[in-house]
Amino acid sequence: MKTIFKGWLLVLVTVLFTLIAGQANATHGRYGHFTWTPRPDISATTVDFRLIVAYRRSYFGNPSLGGTFRPGRFYFGDGSSANYTFEVIAFNAQEDWIIGQAFVAGGDPGVVRHTYPAATKTNGEPWEAYLSGCCRISSLRNSADTSFRYSTLVDLSLGNTSPVSSVPPIVTCPRGECRFSIPVVDADNDPIRWTFTPLSQSGIRRNPTGLTIDEQTGVVDWTEGSLAESIGLYALSVTIEDLDENGEAKSSVVTDFIINLQEFVDNQPPEFDQPPSPDRNARIKAIVGQEFVLDIQASDEDLNDQVFINNLGLPSGAQWEIIAQGNPTLARLTWTPGMVNVGQHIATFTATDQKAASALQLPIIIDVIQPAISN
Repeated sequence: MKTIFKGWLLVLVTVLFTLIAGQANATHGRYGHFTWTPRPDISATTVDFRLIVAYRRSYFGNPSLGGTFRPGRFYFGDGSSANYTFEVIAFNAQEDWIIGQAFVAGGDPGVVRHTYPAATKTNGEPWEAYLSGCCRISSLRNSADTSFRYSTLVDLSLGNTSPVSSVPPIVTCPRGECRFSIPVVDADNDPIRWTFTPLSQSGIRRNPTGLTIDEQTGVVDWTEGSLAESIGLYALSVTIEDLDENGEAKSSVVTDFIINLQEFVDNQPPEFDQPPSPDRNARIKAIVGQEFVLDIQASDEDLNDQVFINNLGLPSGAQWEIIAQGNPTLARLTWTPGMVNVGQHIATFTATDQKAASALQLPIIIDVIQPAISN
């Protein structure tokens, strides 16, 4: 009898430890964005997912590029799920976050492949793939310790590919001057619509007071509205939809991130120097088979500060190098795209000083095209 009791006690302790560990893991979440591409060359219901999340770096032992972590279970919406390993593709030591991309050993880099039983559910509705859990970080002003849900809707009956975005896990904004865009590329060049994710779906308790988003441009505006809120961290979830000719959504993806509302009094944030840095949301052409070089530079008016430039993940095969570290700091992206890279790619850059004051992010779109003359 004692042996049976000890056995059940061990099972109970193990279950409780797993639940507590899972919750502790989830409370360090910063960001989530899941996108997908159909693979009709494999089957009519096969899809390649790219799963991107961001978590507190120090919680996982401060991994660097190429390190791994496991944030939680991903559900495909058809009754199947998996707990993937994520590889670190970007990190920010000053703001203490890592960005990870799920992968399968032996598979294509950064790809999670799944085959659904049909193109849609039996009722014609799209599949909803998601990762959810408890809880958001405790320091959020608008949604401390609430559950989160990062999702995407997959409809394989339309021959469609989901939109793709790139936003930092933490977007730093000055109170009274907070305005930024959420960049998107779509492989099918469909019209895009940006809206706030319904609170019942995102798990956020309330959206920041006075914050708006332009449905046609994706510009988030929290200028005057931010004066009514306290400085600090705020959760925000945006749903991005690509539309058909009738304005109906073909698919949707969520980008869930944090706004850090600040008043820069004693310490000013860095700024990107333009040039050599391109303008925000610039579209730059790269040619297949030719080296593409992009310089990113940022400086800080506080002359004793150090500036740290980071990226949020680069196209496959691209190289990243810090040319000069200091104030200013110069970084360089070099890439020779191939035919497989033809299309649009988002590259987003951040600049932070040693006191964790950050510039507004710098997104650009790299449009890879074929050479004018080729064999």
